[in-house]
Amino acid sequence: MHMSRRLAVIVIALLSAALLAGCGGVSKADYEKDVEKIGAKVEKDLDKLDSGTPTADDLSTAKDSLETAADDLDDVEAPSEVEKLHDDLVSTLRDTADLMDEMAPLMEQASKDPTSLGEDELKKMNDITTRFSDIEKEMSRIEKGYKDKKYDIGLEA
Repeated sequence: MHMSRRLAVIVIALLSAALLAGCGGVSKADYEKDVEKIGAKVEKDLDKLDSGTPTADDLSTAKDSLETAADDLDDVEAPSEVEKLHDDLVSTLRDTADLMDEMAPLMEQASKDPTSLGEDELKKMNDITTRFSDIEKEMSRIEKGYKDKKYDIGLEA
């Protein structure tokens, strides 16, 4: 099981948009450079999830990266016109991090012996998969909200 590339791209793009939106006195170029640095770290950590079966360490690193991004975003004062989207983004990043935390022990167990997953663990994995799908839908809604408000988040579809 891995997080879809689309979700990773959306997370990075929305992180960039939210950070750019919160910028008051910093030039756009300087801010973009700062966002690129943060986005590169998140992308690097999330890319590890696309290479086969992620390990518990991969999930932990991605979780920490998403939590850091959410905390950094939470410190940004968003323009009033996107404040709700900004808050939703922070919340969604945290929800994603929480899911990775829940998934780590299951992935660790499955990597050692896939047949060791019982019915309860398989139900948990299915629940996590469903919740990741819900997160992708929420990120798409947030992305659309930014676009509707004419915020260019640079998302590559």
